[in-house]
Amino acid sequence: MSRDPQSRSIPPVIFALTLVATLGGLLFGYDTAVINGATEALRQFFITPLEADPVLASATIIQFKVIVSICLVIIFAFITSFILRLFKNGKAVVISVFLWGIGLFLLYLSFLRGENVLTESLGNSIKGFTISSALVGCIIGGSLGGYIGQSLGRKRGLILAAILFLISALGSAMPEQFNFMGLSTISSFIFYRILGGIGVGLASMLSPMYIAEIAPANIRGKLVSWNQFAIIFGMVVVYFVNYFIARGRAPEWINATGWRWMFG
Repeated sequence: MSRDPQSRSIPPVIFALTLVATLGGLLFGYDTAVINGATEALRQFFITPLEADPVLASATIIQFKVIVSICLVIIFAFITSFILRLFKNGKAVVISVFLWGIGLFLLYLSFLRGENVLTESLGNSIKGFTISSALVGCIIGGSLGGYIGQSLGRKRGLILAAILFLISALGSAMPEQFNFMGLSTISSFIFYRILGGIGVGLASMLSPMYIAEIAPANIRGKLVSWNQFAIIFGMVVVYFVNYFIARGRAPEWINATGWRWMFG
């Protein structure tokens, strides 16, 4: 006996809500891939000026060490909470104390105790963390996604992610103008990239959850899969966006202005 075709049709309201929710996946893909087209421009804009100004380089390195340390402490705190929930006994405390001890020792030994002088290795480290800083935000956003979804709800959680995406886009594109904390320009850029990563982490959890909860059972799998498609589509779109922004432009313009349009 054939199934009624109407039973698998998508109600217009559900269709519209799903499209809006999949924007979280679209921005997920875009935000994580956009950095690929701006890597060299970011080095020229952020790292090259430090090589000619030792005072600025020293101040930037100190801020960089503080930011990295804070990020690692936050990540270790989330790992500790997961361990405590997983074991819920004295064994969890012992494991957590051991991990904290080893982690802080290695952080000091390999990173904090070095001189605040820009070397090629340290410059590459700053560049690498600048490029990957959004992933730190993804860890934070993904870890908080369950709590946000339960306390604020799926819809408000997605609105919060959208606000973070917006702030991140503006701050990443114009880190000097939105530098309200008096940080160096690169530190301001990293801060806004981490905010965007938190939005990515929230959206990666809340978007499919919201779609699954509003979708009728007979088309739930189809609608949730749209979010996965949107992630990949966002990654594809960003390469075309970067291409058309950089096409026919001088490298000087790309290094000074073009990368801003990519993020904005």
